[in-house]
Amino acid sequence: MPTNTTGNPTGVEPPDAGPVANGAPVGALPADGDPPNAATFAQPYKVLLDWVAFNAKRSAVSIFGTGADGDVTISSGTTNLSASANYVNLTIGATGILVANSFLINVKGTLTVVSGGKIIDAAAAPKNGGDASGIGIGSAGLGGNGSSTGVYLGGASGANGAVTTVAGTPGDAVTFALGGAGGAGGAGNTGGAGGAAGAFTAPAAGTITDIARAFSQPGWVIERTGSAGARTGTLRGLMGGGSGGSGGGSPTHPGAGSGAGGGLVVIFAQHVVLATSSDIMAPGGDGGATPDGAFAAGGGGGAGGGGAVLLYYGTKSGPSLSAAACCPGGVGKGPGGTGSGSFFGAGGSVGHVFEFNVGY
Repeated sequence: MPTNTTGNPTGVEPPDAGPVANGAPVGALPADGDPPNAATFAQPYKVLLDWVAFNAKRSAVSIFGTGADGDVTISSGTTNLSASANYVNLTIGATGILVANSFLINVKGTLTVVSGGKIIDAAAAPKNGGDASGIGIGSAGLGGNGSSTGVYLGGASGANGAVTTVAGTPGDAVTFALGGAGGAGGAGNTGGAGGAAGAFTAPAAGTITDIARAFSQPGWVIERTGSAGARTGTLRGLMGGGSGGSGGGSPTHPGAGSGAGGGLVVIFAQHVVLATSSDIMAPGGDGGATPDGAFAAGGGGGAGGGGAVLLYYGTKSGPSLSAAACCPGGVGKGPGGTGSGSFFGAGGSVGHVFEFNVGY
């Protein structure tokens, strides 16, 4: 009587080493003179069943996307996303940069980041607060969301510097946020106070379910409220870092603009190969500076808080991501650039990194 057997997606039938992504099965075919028994023919059949089971499970794992964008290699230069991506395999070369711009990155196969390559939340320069000139205020840094059409929220935008003796503008607060707080702006010399830092409020423990996949909307969560048996759910967008406060004006010189908060980078990849602990980044923007040595200079801009990186994977090799390296707060500035004292804006707080092994 025949014996029923079921394919095992993690099975090993030597000389076949087991099913793997982008691999091929190895069957031991019988040669002339081999005994005509079940053992002679079993290995190729088992290998075939194992690979069928592996690929059936792999194709069913829609959490990693459709693979519709195929295999992509960014060897060098900068690629900006204008829609959520669905790669089969994605490789970031040594001088390549992929800018998420608030869009989701799905990799059905393998994500490989070579040393020197980066995936970032948004372009760095627009997040930085503008420097103040002798007569002109420093402009605000743009929020780390990178795109108003992205599928999830980003960091808070910065604020313009203050004029004359007006106090700087407080940084924007972020709620239900995963990033860090912004830094306070510097005070103008005998002038206005620096703007307060943008506050950061994290989701409360035990209030979130189905993180980053609520109603298939990545970067959003369901917040549960109410008592057991009468709970309600509210769909909320996750945010990155808070922005810094802008610099206060002096009697003769305006203040500098504040840096924006870092955004979010959300990645779902079945297999991940990283080279360093800072391959994926969402830093806060720097505060703007004021002229060096100017009499009664305005205050420098506070920096934005670091954003957040959410990495969901099936298997992963390489180092763990570091929050300090991936999501640093921006640098606060003042007269002549960086420094310390009441005229200088404060640096932003470090954001956060979340790595989830989803078990596929």
